[in-house]
Amino acid sequence: MSDANVPDSGGSDVKIPILIGSVVALLGANIYLFTQLNNLRTDFGELRKSTQNEISSLKESSTVSTQTARRSLTSLKDELETARRQAQMAAGQARIEAQKHAEELAKRLQLEQTRQEQASAKMKTDLTEAVSNVEKTATNKISEVSTEVSNVKSEVQTAKSELDKTVQDLKRVRATLTALLPWSRRTGKN
Repeated sequence: MSDANVPDSGGSDVKIPILIGSVVALLGANIYLFTQLNNLRTDFGELRKSTQNEISSLKESSTVSTQTARRSLTSLKDELETARRQAQMAAGQARIEAQKHAEELAKRLQLEQTRQEQASAKMKTDLTEAVSNVEKTATNKISEVSTEVSNVKSEVQTAKSELDKTVQDLKRVRATLTALLPWSRRTGKN
């Protein structure tokens, strides 16, 4: 018969190393992605810890600031009350000066209260912003991981499809070789 029916044994010898190379490449890609995912998890955990530490620090700072402001307000209120009592007891010019001092203390008290309210509002804004930044970072990291996982799934599916096709091709080649092998022994040809 003709040589066109005899399969090229050189082509099948190449398919097996290509198949093995593909499997090794996919295994390497999976190991790389697993390592990246582990690193991402570690980084995310560290980010979470540092954010929690910052939030705790802000809370402590806010608490200390609030306590200091309260003490200051209490002190100013006491001074105001003292000045008012002195103004009531004093007569004439002394009473007028004491009243001025009391009004000055009242203004200072008002300014201190306003400053405390502003500091408290700023602290709340900073805390809200820090929490918002943590949420955005976490959402971005989760999206990145999700995208990488989807890509790996797609690559694995493609490799599986190619591997199934190669296995089918090898089975056909084996069947053809098996069919031709008894014929070549009968005719004495190799």
